[in-house]
Amino acid sequence: MVLNKFSLNGTLREIGLLVVIALLSGTVVLASAHSVMTSSTLTITQTSVTTTTEYLTSTEYAGQPTQSQSTTSKLDSSFVSIGQSSTSNPSEYILVGGQNGSWFTDSQYPRLYQISLRAHVSRKLDPVDGMGTVWGGGFSGSEWLISGWGSDEGAEKSPDPYLYVFNGVNSIDDTIEDTAESEWNGGDIFAASSNGTSWFVSGMGSGILGSYASYPTNHLSAGLFNGSVFVDLSAELPMQMDGILYANAFNGTDWLVGGGYERSGVIFLFDGHSFIDLTLDAYSAIPSFQSVQSIAWNGKYWLIGGVGFLAEYNGSTFNNLTAQLNDALAFQSGKLSGMNAVNSIAWNGTSWLLGGGLPIAYDNGPSSAWLVTFNPESSIFTDLTPKLPEYAVQPAMSSSILSIAVIPTDGSWIIGGYADNQSILLHLDGGVSDLTRLASGMNYIDWVGVSG
Repeated sequence: MVLNKFSLNGTLREIGLLVVIALLSGTVVLASAHSVMTSSTLTITQTSVTTTTEYLTSTEYAGQPTQSQSTTSKLDSSFVSIGQSSTSNPSEYILVGGQNGSWFTDSQYPRLYQISLRAHVSRKLDPVDGMGTVWGGGFSGSEWLISGWGSDEGAEKSPDPYLYVFNGVNSIDDTIEDTAESEWNGGDIFAASSNGTSWFVSGMGSGILGSYASYPTNHLSAGLFNGSVFVDLSAELPMQMDGILYANAFNGTDWLVGGGYERSGVIFLFDGHSFIDLTLDAYSAIPSFQSVQSIAWNGKYWLIGGVGFLAEYNGSTFNNLTAQLNDALAFQSGKLSGMNAVNSIAWNGTSWLLGGGLPIAYDNGPSSAWLVTFNPESSIFTDLTPKLPEYAVQPAMSSSILSIAVIPTDGSWIIGGYADNQSILLHLDGGVSDLTRLASGMNYIDWVGVSG
């Protein structure tokens, strides 16, 4: 084993290449071992829908399903046309991304499901066929861009984060040249949001960024991708650090992007041409400002959450909401202190839903998942944590909410996360329905998305 170690704010991160030589019909098989959020071999070439599909069905919708079966069968037209048939509404499928295998191990494998809430059917998609994970994605109005890190097993491998474009029925091969994103080598795309024509992507590169270092090292990365052309913006970022840009969101004219690592936060505004550094303004207004984990827009202002803080940003000033959120959290372990973070924020047209616990890909210490609504008209925060399943509220080790998305047809929410290294998938519509079995075989649900 050849082992390279990089430091991420004092945390050792390992990139390993494990070469396993096996005598199998006279061939040599290479297997790549990868620890969390780093990769030495990645792919961006995708194939169309495979000839088999794994699906789960349930006879019940409310509460934990009582019947479930796992089957493998050839794709049939009614299933492939999910969202297009007479029995499905195009806005009624969700995407659920994450992984099986634990963070900080060499056995992470990506999982991505497309789920019909009406039919209670899910099918497994394959963003990469080797190791990896799904960190996030964004919808352009017609197509999804979904990414993370990953590597193909078999053909020639790409060293960069994969870009998986999906139109609701088929995956679409992307034709990007690897050299366009070479400084992302071994890194990860954590977030993507679209202006309708291009996706802004952000995360971490681990290759050589000449403006930062002359050797491979972890650094903040950002770029634009229109489905075929990738423009790397990492060298244009106002500041650099050994960290990750976890979140970004578009408001119609600008993108807000943020990240950092643990107790060090950064936040930038991007107008499509240049960046403005807002980090010092954030630190001045938010004493507990640390790594940014989530950003969302409601038509008037951004809501920004992260490790130990929550704030509004209206394009000119930050308004610290951390104390109000802490007051609403009824249980002491939920207070925004230590490594407790606002991991996801979503707006349904009338109110915000916030969820958190330990940050994504951070599995060091106890944590309890929490859920809070915020009504901007009344400025009232309401703790919904008691609505979560008991296994999430009182885990044996730790639990966290990692991602929230809105179903536009009714304003209800889809919620993803984990409890004790097992995935959580919930539907919140007054009460909570547990849909976890529709995304079986996952240890962490990192991201959820809703079409429409």
